[in-house]
Amino acid sequence: MSDQSPDIAAFERRIFRRGNVLSRLLAFSRKLMQARQAGLVYGTDASLSHFLPPARWDRGMMHKFSGKGIQGIVLKLFGRQWVRLRGLSPIHMYRTDEVGERIDNEGIVAYALRNHQDFYDQGIKILLIDGQGRRERDDTASGYEKVTVVSYDGSKFRTHHDLRANTGIITRFRSKNFIAAYIPDYGALVFNTVTGDLIDSDTGSFLYDYRLKARLDILILAIEKASLAYLGQVKGRAAAKMIWRKESGLRKVAARLKQKERLLEAQEKHLLAVGAVTPEQLDMAPVSVHDGVYAFMDMVGSAGISKRLSPRDYVEFLNYCHEIAAENAVRFGCRVDNIIGDGVFFLNVSVFDTWEGYRPSPGERIMLMTLLLASVINDIHRLAKGMHPIDPTRQVQNLVKAHRIEIGFRAGMSQGRALVGPLGSHRRKIVTAVGEVVDLASRLESSGMPNHIHTTRAVADQLETAWISKDTMWIYTAVEKFEHIRQWNRQAGFSFLEFYKTLFNITKAPVYEKKDSRYKEFFMADTRLIRCLPENECVTCLGI
Repeated sequence: MSDQSPDIAAFERRIFRRGNVLSRLLAFSRKLMQARQAGLVYGTDASLSHFLPPARWDRGMMHKFSGKGIQGIVLKLFGRQWVRLRGLSPIHMYRTDEVGERIDNEGIVAYALRNHQDFYDQGIKILLIDGQGRRERDDTASGYEKVTVVSYDGSKFRTHHDLRANTGIITRFRSKNFIAAYIPDYGALVFNTVTGDLIDSDTGSFLYDYRLKARLDILILAIEKASLAYLGQVKGRAAAKMIWRKESGLRKVAARLKQKERLLEAQEKHLLAVGAVTPEQLDMAPVSVHDGVYAFMDMVGSAGISKRLSPRDYVEFLNYCHEIAAENAVRFGCRVDNIIGDGVFFLNVSVFDTWEGYRPSPGERIMLMTLLLASVINDIHRLAKGMHPIDPTRQVQNLVKAHRIEIGFRAGMSQGRALVGPLGSHRRKIVTAVGEVVDLASRLESSGMPNHIHTTRAVADQLETAWISKDTMWIYTAVEKFEHIRQWNRQAGFSFLEFYKTLFNITKAPVYEKKDSRYKEFFMADTRLIRCLPENECVTCLGI
């Protein structure tokens, strides 16, 4: 085989002029692969019509032939009639078994036509059959032989061991090797007996190296260009239907892709909020974050509740609570770092910010975490009262009444410097935060009160002066979805705590002092509690 490939640029210029595109493709491809014979097979059904939707194909008809010398001229003139007389065309894609059911027929060309959708969606695929020395007689399938088939999709070769070739075609054409390439919306391009330096002279098998890959890449490019040129030259009603089918299909694909893009963006945002990490984050170097906000939430009296409920009911109830926690984390731009039994570790740090080019201020991060914790506590309270949409059958309410249990969660929140990075073993690694401020959030939670957020005086002081406006874009975007925002001055902004009181129907001061907080070795003399539930039963549900 000559090292010099045919000129693909010249081929492109010719096919977009007047002329028979398919004949030019056939001649160019046979010359490219130095095949002894080549042919075109079009997909159709019993009507033998061209341009049918590929989904209607049930057979392939030999359409054109090309070959070397006198034999090539004879094939070109009489090839179609000859293969019909010999029973080699049409190539049926299906056959009927003993009980009258349609099953897939054997044969490489039938396989290529039948799998047109996969061949097209994954890029134009080419099937290569190695030489006679690697064929294996299969007596269980009369008229067919097992062959080693290698597929190429423009990037890599892949071996298939469960395909068979039609021995009648091999014998009639004295084939030493074989190639079948799919042509979109038309059928297939087939080659018989490739020769030259791409073939092992002893076995007749292809040499799967860069030279074969380069030729196949040109073949794929030629098929793509010929398909476009052929589409531009077709005429008649069937051709018009084909063009409309392709255009309609493209519009549907574009709409599906846009919808999938939106779903994937939402899914990615949700996954990151509930603890998923990217490969880049797993490989990140640990960083010190100075303004992160950390919070722990835990069920009060969980050990006693677990003894009163069946394991199944207890786990299902916990999963409801964790689902509420995850959905609210998504809503307020925070993250579920980890779930430990009935406890949840939340954080809001710059490492996991998803808004391109925008970083919330330390005060905005505290506001977001406060709304998250209060929302979770309110939603779980509603869950226990049978008022939350996550439990339409009121299963949790029935458990609470039947077993006379009290459901309450408490939270602890802190802000400060912590180390954030990948932690764990080689097989299981998470990206989390560690440090004194994280331990402090845990101790504040343990020494807190049910249905309250326990925090430091410094954090509470920031909430006293916190302001929501368009300058705090993240929290403003999160809260503007609530009807409660309509009464506030959205142009100038509004006080966070005033909004917080209205949102959760709290009439007393939402933040108040707590003295002498203790838990084991932990002690802090001056802390603050933030109310999360209203004094009456009119609880605001943020939903999920």
